[in-house]
Amino acid sequence: MRVNNIKTLKSFIKSMFCLLFFMAIFSCMSFSEIIDPTALGFGARSIGMGRSGLAATKDINSIFINPANGSGIKNLGITSMSTSLMEGDVNYTFFGGVKKLFGGEVGIAYLQGYSGGILSTTKEANGRVVSTGNSFDYSNSTLILSYAKEFNPYVSGGLSIKYFNKKFTTQALGSGFDADMGALCKISDKLALGMLIENFMPEGIGGIIWDNGTVEDLEAKIKSGFNYKLKDNIDLNVDLGLSGFSLNVGMEWRICKLLSLRGGFESIPFDPSSTIINATLGIGINISNFNFDCSYVKDGSLDANSTYFFSLSYLP
Repeated sequence: MRVNNIKTLKSFIKSMFCLLFFMAIFSCMSFSEIIDPTALGFGARSIGMGRSGLAATKDINSIFINPANGSGIKNLGITSMSTSLMEGDVNYTFFGGVKKLFGGEVGIAYLQGYSGGILSTTKEANGRVVSTGNSFDYSNSTLILSYAKEFNPYVSGGLSIKYFNKKFTTQALGSGFDADMGALCKISDKLALGMLIENFMPEGIGGIIWDNGTVEDLEAKIKSGFNYKLKDNIDLNVDLGLSGFSLNVGMEWRICKLLSLRGGFESIPFDPSSTIINATLGIGINISNFNFDCSYVKDGSLDANSTYFFSLSYLP
């Protein structure tokens, strides 16, 4: 067992060196910040656990958090999620699936945020903001294609390609690509480690191009995390953002095969001098490989964003 652990650590270190090599290259490039719609989260299970899951290997939604996690899913699976923000003004939907193909695991997902009937305003000569009497719709969608490969029983890698599309009715349209790269190491039956470089494509290649020629780049992020089984039926997830500090912590208690309870929190930067802490709770019901998950997020900065998330997934 000790020899296997040493081999596992060596393989994981090699994978980390590859990731750190890319990190060193891209950290020297310029990245501006725009909102990545995937930051909302994938699946009510991980959201209920503080939006954690960088090293969670038995959750179909986790492959869209870290593409390397797909190596733990061997059967065809499908998943979905829906929620609303700003007291129903913004609606989000998410659909995804995974299947073993091309010597690995292939995942595909679609996430969309939509808000309709937004009033258009203008500023008068005296500086007063007034309505123009017109309105417009806004949509923000992401299509994700991921691939995971198990290099040996302990180490896996993965890559996700993301296509973004943002639209303000017919007034403005922007679209573009970016990509994530991840690694997963199963140290033992109880401990798994994960690492992710998110939005790593350099300026001029990745990002969003608007129809007026403006180019916006997605924020590059580096994350690491672990999943640890405190008991056979209790999991602990901890994800750490290394570029722009963030912390996601969550636990799941599988009371029985039918029922699971979850809780957690996330700490994310608000400005250079402060952070926001959001608390999360969740429940999961499993019936014949169908999973229904419900989570609640208490937003620490804006009560209107405190909301419920609902997921339905199937994974044999």
